[in-house]
Amino acid sequence: MHLPFAARPTTPPECPGLSPARARRHRTAAVALSATAALALCAGLLTPGAASASGAEDALIADFTFDSGTTSFTGAGATATTRGTAQLAPGVSGNAAQLSSSFWLDVAKTDGTPLLAGLDDVTISYDSKPSASGNVGWTVFAARSAATQAFAQEHYLGYLDRTTSVTVERYDNSGSRNTAGNLVSTVATTEWKHVDLVLSGATARLFVDKKLVSTNTTGPALSQILGASGGVLQVGKANWGGGEYFAGLLDNLRIYNRALTPSELGVGAVASDPAAALSIPARITGDLPSSVLGNAVTWSATGAGASLVSADGKVTRPASGPVAVQLTATIAGVAQPVTAAAQILDAGGDIATYVKTVTTTGGVKDDPLAYNDDRRSDALFVSARPAGASTWEPLNRSQAILYATWNGAQNANPNAQVGSPTLIRFANGSLGAVAAQNNATDSVFVWDAPDGATFRNQRTVKIASDGSIVKDPRIEYDAATQKYTAFLDRRAHR
Repeated sequence: MHLPFAARPTTPPECPGLSPARARRHRTAAVALSATAALALCAGLLTPGAASASGAEDALIADFTFDSGTTSFTGAGATATTRGTAQLAPGVSGNAAQLSSSFWLDVAKTDGTPLLAGLDDVTISYDSKPSASGNVGWTVFAARSAATQAFAQEHYLGYLDRTTSVTVERYDNSGSRNTAGNLVSTVATTEWKHVDLVLSGATARLFVDKKLVSTNTTGPALSQILGASGGVLQVGKANWGGGEYFAGLLDNLRIYNRALTPSELGVGAVASDPAAALSIPARITGDLPSSVLGNAVTWSATGAGASLVSADGKVTRPASGPVAVQLTATIAGVAQPVTAAAQILDAGGDIATYVKTVTTTGGVKDDPLAYNDDRRSDALFVSARPAGASTWEPLNRSQAILYATWNGAQNANPNAQVGSPTLIRFANGSLGAVAAQNNATDSVFVWDAPDGATFRNQRTVKIASDGSIVKDPRIEYDAATQKYTAFLDRRAHR
């Protein structure tokens, strides 16, 4: 089907940051419809700035700089006991542990009890320089016991730190291997790098060199992995077969008993900038914002559509269109006005995009193959409402018009499904669709539909690089900056 589409206007964001929301889906999102409408998609990323971590020392439960010691190393109430023969080499500052199959560490509290027992919120930080060869990669390995791991029966949190990537595995498996909680970074380097893993229950965030590289919200909690005993913690060795090891240098290993904030990790916050937060849609289908980040916006216009725009941002839709207009937004407290050339579109009806709620009447489901929060119900459904009408009509006989590409078993990849879907048009006017990944990751799915009917070329675009969950995304092309803007929970990001 062919669905000409435009985004509805939205109130500008009140806060430039993102919060790690966990809602699973957005049920409806009505948007204005016009025969000449268009929209564009954004893949904006936050750029963290450099800062020094501070204020977290009270949460330290292990701190190993490897500047002194051979048979053991101590710090912050923990002891790392040498297995094999300790080897030290120059590190980031002072000495580093030169780990290998001949030197690895057992870590526990100084009284010998498990360091991580009962903890679900933990931050693990270290500096590493893996060897280019002979390195399996196990820098940190926390397991339910010291017993050898068995495939599909794994119970551990472990890092595979290599020159080509960093992978974090979180397993609490019983009969099948569930990889849904794992994180992967493909940042490659043969030099020193800094790694932070922040755990908070099911949510894990992996940072490399103060930049968020992976987020996952579906893994088992640490206490579930380790069990009631608290398990074991090893540095440089994993219990696969006769042992698998990290080969390379490790320095400044620190473990905290809570999830540190981005600022405590040294990841800078995004500055508040009203001019940057203001987005002017290239194709206008409703009122323009009257304020941005709490600052009043006054509008003026020239061109054919000048009379259709009021100073407070109210827009009168023309009977036929589009009508060209040159806009100027004056923001209180901001010296330089924001200008943009746009089009005001003629009035049309509305389109609602949503995922499905499976209902049961008299013991019979309305869709016998679907369940709430599965790939069949979490798909793109659409309804239409003509201009002036009060009722909606489901399109495509109430069936979905788009599903995410099947990607393994549902329990193995639960976020490979649509969340908060919207129809969009790109800057060149071609149709597409965008959706959150089950409202549970830092990325969105994007599809093209150049013929206006067939969606193709599914791809993943990372939106939030600060560890936030992308929930209910609305995306538009900003005529002022000629860039793309994503609105997430009323917050704007380019």
